[in-house]
Order: sequence, then C-alpha cells, then structure tokens
Amino acid sequence: MFEASATGVEPRVLMYVPGGGFQLETQMLLAQLHGIEAILLLPNDSIVSPWMAPYVIHRVSPLGSRANSGRVHTALRFARNLWQSFRVFRRTRPDYVVCVGSSICVPGFLVARLMRLRTVYIESITRTDELSVTGRLIERFHLASRFYVQWPEQVAGRRGRHYRGEVL
Repeated sequence: MFEASATGVEPRVLMYVPGGGFQLETQMLLAQLHGIEAILLLPNDSIVSPWMAPYVIHRVSPLGSRANSGRVHTALRFARNLWQSFRVFRRTRPDYVVCVGSSICVPGFLVARLMRLRTVYIESITRTDELSVTGRLIERFHLASRFYVQWPEQVAGRRGRHYRGEVL
C-alpha cells in the first residue's frame, strides 16, 4: 500500500483516528501495516486509547458537536480544522495521509492535496451498499490519491475505486 521514500526510509503515514467504529477499523489497519512510521491525528474531543501509546499524537478540531451543530459552528470548525491540519502536515511532513471512513479527514484531505501529499481514503466496512457522505465527497472532489472500499461489489463499474480485502 505504501512505497518507501527515495532514500529508503520508512514512509511516514499520518492516520486520522476518529472515535467509535472508525477507531477500531483504524486500529485493525495499523496492526496490518509494517515498515511504516505512523503518526496519529485525533479530534480534540476524542480520548486516547491504550493501544495508541507507542505513537506520536496530534489533535485537530472535530467538525461537529451535539451542542453546536449549526452551519455557522460547523463552518468555523471546518476552517479551524483546515488550519490545524496544515500546521500538523507542515510539522510532520507525512508521505501519506490516511483516513478510514470519517468526515474528520475532509478538511485535512483538502490541505493535503494542496500540499501535494498522497492521500488514502478507506471506506468503512459498514458501508455495504453505497458510499457514505464522506466517501462521496472524497470521491467527487478527487481528494484521495487512492480510494479503497471493503466490499468487492462497490468496485464494479467505478473507476478509481480499489478493493484489496477487508480491514476487519
């Protein structure tokens, strides 16, 4: 999935780690990846789980909250996330930016594409019939260098989608 850099150094992979089931899928994916330097990017309102202890962790603003779910608050959080993502990417210089299914990565994928970083989006395994709203946004605006689905039926007739098995 990830190529070593021209110097032969392990690729630096920045992984978005949202909460809930997305976190489990990301944890399972990380367990299958070898020969990379992984850096985690969590929303500010997310807890740090014990399995994250060996990794460097950075934070960004979540896109929404139950208390402030209006459009203005969401737009402000989106802008804040954009800026925070830019600062993290500039500081960490990842070779790849990876996200499993969560909307938290949309602002960061915009920044990553502008910075010419490679982005990998993996649709959640729970999306059996159709893509999530996040997946549709990522696909429509070509924000992912590679777009993976976890069900082979989702590849048929769709350019740009790839199936390489399930994360879980």
